[in-house]
Amino acid sequence: MKCKINNSIGEVVGDLEVQDSLFSVGMREDLVHQVVVAQHSNLRQGTVGTKNRAAVAGGGRKPFRQKGTGNARQGTIRAPHMRGGGVAFGGVNLKVHDKKVLSKMKVLAIKCLLSEKTRREEVRIVEKIDFSEPKTKNMVQVINSLKIEGSLLIATESLSKDVILSARNIPRVKTIPVALLNAYDLARYKYLMLTVDTVRYMEKLWGEG
Repeated sequence: MKCKINNSIGEVVGDLEVQDSLFSVGMREDLVHQVVVAQHSNLRQGTVGTKNRAAVAGGGRKPFRQKGTGNARQGTIRAPHMRGGGVAFGGVNLKVHDKKVLSKMKVLAIKCLLSEKTRREEVRIVEKIDFSEPKTKNMVQVINSLKIEGSLLIATESLSKDVILSARNIPRVKTIPVALLNAYDLARYKYLMLTVDTVRYMEKLWGEG
């Protein structure tokens, strides 16, 4: 199949022949959902917890004598019923949220989302993304010229510092090396911007031959 190539001012300058095995794959919502949920789960830290009476600082001695004060007897100021005390049945709850997904499933999920975005005309292929200096204004002009209205993921073979700095202050825009492209980011961002070199590199990574 063929995709249009745009320049930095939004003009169509040619067509790019791309592999159907990468940009024309049937959608597998069940597989994409499984991969995206797994990647999202792997981002979780799993170190949530509270301090029980053993973990709260202080309370090493009896707060007052056992008898004669008129108060109920107390052994520590860090008991759960005391102000500033530990949490009853608390403690650090170390959970492992890692979910394993086969590499072939990850690649197929990427292909499904790339193909779906291509069908929806949400993929923008440009000749190159190159700025002489890091300017947010330059990146905004490129985005506007390509008629991108919504969140944007920019994936290139090798991100230059100028591209990263030009895009980082723009809301809902993320830059990523194509080698780190994943189903979670593809599902999260509406539009995808690629260069011609990036497409060829993707075909080497995930295409046929």
